[in-house]
Amino acid sequence: MSSRIDFLDEALAAHVNAHSAGPDEVQRQLIEATAELGGWSVMQIGTAQGAFMTMLASLLQPRFAVEIGTFTGYSALCVAKALPPGGRLLCCDVSEEWTAIALDHWERAGLADRIELRIAPALDTLRSLPAEPAVDFAFIDADKESYIAYYEELVPRLSGRGVILVDNVLWSGNVANPDQTDSATRSRQPTRTRRGLQRRQPGPDRFGHPIPAAHSHTARAATSPTRTRPIRPPRICAPSMPTSSPTNGCWWRCCRWATVCR
Repeated sequence: MSSRIDFLDEALAAHVNAHSAGPDEVQRQLIEATAELGGWSVMQIGTAQGAFMTMLASLLQPRFAVEIGTFTGYSALCVAKALPPGGRLLCCDVSEEWTAIALDHWERAGLADRIELRIAPALDTLRSLPAEPAVDFAFIDADKESYIAYYEELVPRLSGRGVILVDNVLWSGNVANPDQTDSATRSRQPTRTRRGLQRRQPGPDRFGHPIPAAHSHTARAATSPTRTRPIRPPRICAPSMPTSSPTNGCWWRCCRWATVCR
């Protein structure tokens, strides 16, 4: 079963996996089918990351999601199962062999009608999408040297509440090693990456709210640059509660302090 967390302490990784939602039956079957590919199976995301992606998609409720790099379809299953009614996921990949496994398990899970698979270079697929901001959720996990190019195509198409997840950002810790000079590592190193990802967006921070995660296979999340605040769920509180006082900076727009402290 794919439950690995590459460079965390073994005991801590076990703790994370033990306290994360486990895979359902179809996901277990997909993990087993992917394991039969031998060494290639390491490209499948871990179960803890899958649980995180399902949770995030459940919170965001994306109407249109995009995945770049599908492999055997585990991450797509994790996102598709959390889509709202009418939501759809576009998956971009170039391997008919590996995605045949994905198609089979999407069908078994009853999610095939939510997922569109396009076998073509991902940049071609992204450039064929309408230019308007319609992407609510995107996951980049394909050839590492092209991450910046994928990001550049996605950002103009992000909706006002859109989020991009980028896999392998920490590259098993190598991103912080200046002696690692291969192109895959260099594409993640902070100076190169932030210069590349910021070159078309005015302002000090095109990411909005970046979160570099402490997990080789957990993503960097970036909200759409049109937002000034991260997405927050609705909350009910009374003016008498401490959180609704303007002196402590309440940002929940749900009480009489809204015009003062939001």
